[in-house]
Amino acid sequence: MDHMGLSSSQVEELLRSAEHRLEESPGEPDALKIQSKTSNPIPDIPGTLKRKQIDNIGPRATLESTKSIDETDTAGPAWFDLPKTKLTPELKRDFQILRLRGALNPKVHYKKSASKTLVPRYCHVGEVVEGSADFYSARLTRRERKMTFAQEVLSTSGLKARSKSKYSTIQEKKMSDFALRAAYYLKLPAFGPVPLPRITERWTVPRSNFIFKKSQENFERITVRRLIQIRDGNPESVQIWLAFLQKHAYAGVGMKANLWEFGKLAAGGDAESTISQELEERWSHLGLDRSLGSADAVEELLRSRRSKTMGS
Repeated sequence: MDHMGLSSSQVEELLRSAEHRLEESPGEPDALKIQSKTSNPIPDIPGTLKRKQIDNIGPRATLESTKSIDETDTAGPAWFDLPKTKLTPELKRDFQILRLRGALNPKVHYKKSASKTLVPRYCHVGEVVEGSADFYSARLTRRERKMTFAQEVLSTSGLKARSKSKYSTIQEKKMSDFALRAAYYLKLPAFGPVPLPRITERWTVPRSNFIFKKSQENFERITVRRLIQIRDGNPESVQIWLAFLQKHAYAGVGMKANLWEFGKLAAGGDAESTISQELEERWSHLGLDRSLGSADAVEELLRSRRSKTMGS
């Protein structure tokens, strides 16, 4: 079979000679150039980056850090041989509280700390040793002292809750003292304050009229009472005292006053006669029950009315 004027035997001979040439010079650059030209060329697109040829080189060994790590157990004499930190769960919790100490104050805006290290490399936790004069100083008692920051924070929150519950008691004591002082300056004989039984009231009401109408909410109000007695005081001074207390009363403090006045021994008979006299004066003005009087009185009444009409 002829291909372009060549017989099959000639084509086989040309292929055989080409194989011999390739075997004799496999790494010759001219042969590689010819092979690259005959293969599909990669088009040169403008704007693309020309990457360098990647060689088959193994992974490079990582360079060791030149920074030397100090393995000493102390910070040195410049820092008074401060020992390394022995991290315990309690110490770690204390460091966390120190970092979040800004969040404990509700009146200050909390700003997150920029430092990423939670625990310092060198630190030491000391212990306070009491002196001989500490018993007479203003330091905290042993019951009020705490071992860790966490216990201190929890005790502070408990103290705030206790002071909040004690607010009403302190308020009541101040009001009682204020009332006694006002009575003293008005020269009123005051006695007290005498503690009275507490009044506890509780309510259970629906939480809302919408989706929470089936859930209930409980309320409790405890009223603490004190009794102050003023004996044999001037009624006008007592009225001034009550008005002064009502004007300058503390918020949330109410006041109730019971007044008694001394009278005669036959107070019942005097009260009945006084009431009957007042009723007779009122009923006497009614026309049906009023007596006309004598004829002379009627003539005098008519004469006075006639003179009034003529004069007008």
